[in-house]
Amino acid sequence: MADSESETTIPRPIDIGRRQTLDLGNGSEIVYITMFVPSDQAWTWFDFLNQHIPWTRPTIRVSGRSVVQPRDTCYVAIPGLTASTHI
Repeated sequence: MADSESETTIPRPIDIGRRQTLDLGNGSEIVYITMFVPSDQAWTWFDFLNQHIPWTRPTIRVSGRSVVQPRDTCYVAIPGLTASTHI
């Protein structure tokens, strides 16, 4: 439970579904849990991110050609970092 109104409470799933782990090799894996959060909560989070995050599709170089990146991207950094600063 949140201590103040400024904090966000993330609901705990009531019934976590089946867990699947896919080994990608080299120490990497994907853990997929069905019904991790209720569908209505997942859509609420999706709608928030879709409306409040400054998504872009930058142009990248592929095989000497400029193409629009095929996925939305958002860069998040601490205040004061410029777009060209890499951490």
